[in-house]
Amino acid sequence: MEPRKRALIGVRLSVATDESTSPARQREKGRLMAQMKDYQIVGYAEDLDVSATKFRPIDRPQLGDWMKNRHHEFDVMIFWKLDRIVRSPADLSDMIRWCDEHRKNLIFVDDTFDLSSDLGEAMAYMASVFARMEARKISARVADAHRFLKGTRRWAGGRPPYGYRVVPLDSGGKVLEIDPVTSAIVREMYGWAITGISQSEMARRLSQREVPTPRNWIRLQNGLPVTPARWNPASIGKILTSPACLGLKMTGGSTGFHRIVYDAQGDPVRAADAILTPDEWQLLQAVLEATRPTRKKRVNESYPYLGSVFCAKCGHVAYRWINRVGGTEYGYYRCGVTAGSSAKRCNTAAPMDFVEEQFNAIVAQLFSAVPVVEPIPPGTPLDNSETVESISRAMTDIRAEKDMGLYEYEGGKEEYLRRINGLAERRKTAAQAAHVSPRTLRPTGSTFASEWASSDIAGQRQLLLKSKVKAYICRNSLSFLFPEDLRKELIAA
Repeated sequence: MEPRKRALIGVRLSVATDESTSPARQREKGRLMAQMKDYQIVGYAEDLDVSATKFRPIDRPQLGDWMKNRHHEFDVMIFWKLDRIVRSPADLSDMIRWCDEHRKNLIFVDDTFDLSSDLGEAMAYMASVFARMEARKISARVADAHRFLKGTRRWAGGRPPYGYRVVPLDSGGKVLEIDPVTSAIVREMYGWAITGISQSEMARRLSQREVPTPRNWIRLQNGLPVTPARWNPASIGKILTSPACLGLKMTGGSTGFHRIVYDAQGDPVRAADAILTPDEWQLLQAVLEATRPTRKKRVNESYPYLGSVFCAKCGHVAYRWINRVGGTEYGYYRCGVTAGSSAKRCNTAAPMDFVEEQFNAIVAQLFSAVPVVEPIPPGTPLDNSETVESISRAMTDIRAEKDMGLYEYEGGKEEYLRRINGLAERRKTAAQAAHVSPRTLRPTGSTFASEWASSDIAGQRQLLLKSKVKAYICRNSLSFLFPEDLRKELIAA
């Protein structure tokens, strides 16, 4: 007696709220087919919120894991319909090839294709062609609907920003409104942030209280099972830095590049009431920016000539080296190219005392003739820099939309030009209103030589780098390169 075949039941859904092809219905169809054929069900591969046109079967989270890592645990894959696994002939061909290589059978409950025969395989290919055509029609309809809805308050679909929920309108369509549960979490995060609590600590507190993560909250609202998940600082950072907290409409997907949506006049589109006021938002961004960790460039603070001494042989920057022999120290400026094969190494060096003595003499001579100047304030200008900055930001977003091909439709070019030209005119007007006459400079009575003498090592290094004076070392010799107008370089600095 042959052993019972082991069946894996596949479930896929592009949108978790699509009731016509709900996961429960797909599971039941697969279970009945397995029962009818006396198969042993060994598991379910459920990929929800996963598009068949964007992800190949082997690239999907659950089905891909079964195909790549657990293919020895089943003999048959059962799907409700062909379009639950593929929507293109290429993906179907790959799937059939994979089944042949791994000796698996593929069964569709409502699409009775016998893939073991040439005729059945040909019928499946024809069905996949029609599935691809239908997918393209759906994509076109969705794109047209999104293009229309983008400039309105109505919600075009997808996962709402954290802190909001989707509600239907009596007149049809859907909009966003503040979710009383998750918006309270956003407000709590805001309170933590402005008191200096780190995002890592916020994640720990929320996880300890078992507050559902954004993804799990959506699944709970749709009646779907959730998997244990902890909050992470990156998710909290995205929530707190998203302009969606101001009630502004965003585009770009749940994990993609988020952008503010602008109307035909170039103004931000409001999707719902704000969770945070503009003043709270500005304070929050300032706090986050001030506490954001930065990568500091490692700088040797022990001497002012770092970055101004170079190797005459290869042009690489030279560093100070200290050798200790028998208790005596010997200092050199040596070319930084010391790694690699002997053919690539550059051992150019010059005595440290000699280099620094020459450099000091040159600096004292050149800098003594350059006066220090200071600006004369022209008066208090009209400060509307934030207006100019916000208009520039809007123009950048609209150009990014064009680069992504979002205006490639009839009339799209005209709409783009109308929006970008309107914003350019508004920015020009705002900039002219804030225009201030160029600053005038006056001498302070001191020279850059005195500034050099009174500065610390870091200040001397910055002054030297801005002067663009460079020294090139050869073996036991030194040469200098000066800018054409040292006075201009230093005053501009």
